[in-house]
Amino acid sequence: MGREASRVSSGRALDLFSGVGLFAGSLLEAGHSVVSVEASHVAVEQALAARRRWQAGGWKIEHADTLEFLRRNPDRFDVIVADPPRAGLGYPVARELAERRPHLLLYVSCETATLARDLAALTAGGLLIRGAKLYDLYPLTHRVEAVVALSASGAR
Repeated sequence: MGREASRVSSGRALDLFSGVGLFAGSLLEAGHSVVSVEASHVAVEQALAARRRWQAGGWKIEHADTLEFLRRNPDRFDVIVADPPRAGLGYPVARELAERRPHLLLYVSCETATLARDLAALTAGGLLIRGAKLYDLYPLTHRVEAVVALSASGAR
């Protein structure tokens, strides 16, 4: 994650469905300022505690629904990481992300069916798939983790 994010010049990063801040840590190490968005109150509290422990300046944590946040915040981000639950992004979030035209969107997925649905919406919105990696973290099951890198056409 950090290696991909470090290929984009230091800038602003958005960490959606951020949980306790796992990906925020990598984004911060890659030199980005980070806005994390998480709907779970418990996860937000744990992220705030992590921010205090890490003494992480440049990390803003928002307790909000992802779609609500995107609709009220028109800011552009250089890097976006999205790690949604098995239900995936859904069309409204995918559309909002594609419209942001990020230099890099890293989509972390634990459900191939919703990943395929969301990738169709993201690519229809003008993003290009730049690479993908699969991780078999649950051997002998159908579960697989995927990380797909996308970017706006013309972006590197």
